[in-house]
Amino acid sequence: MKLKKQLALLLTSVLLVGILAACGTSEKEDKNTADKEDKKVLVMGTSADYPPFEYVETSKSDEIIGFDIDIAKAIGKN
Repeated sequence: MKLKKQLALLLTSVLLVGILAACGTSEKEDKNTADKEDKKVLVMGTSADYPPFEYVETSKSDEIIGFDIDIAKAIGKN
C-alpha cells in the first residue's frame, strides 16, 4: 500500500513539473515584435452574405461594403 502511494505521489509530481515547465516564458524577443510595436493593425473577419450589414456589389467593385464595414472603419480611425 505504501509503495502505491509513493508511486502515485512521484507520478503526480512529475506531471505537475511538466505542466509548469510548459507554461514558462522565453526571454527571447521575436524579431517581428519590434516592428509591430510601432504600427497597430486591426483585423476584421466577416462573411459578406448579409446585406445591408456586409455585402459585395459586384457590378461596382470587389470591395466589401455595408453597415458593419462602416462601423469597423470608424473604429479603426479612432
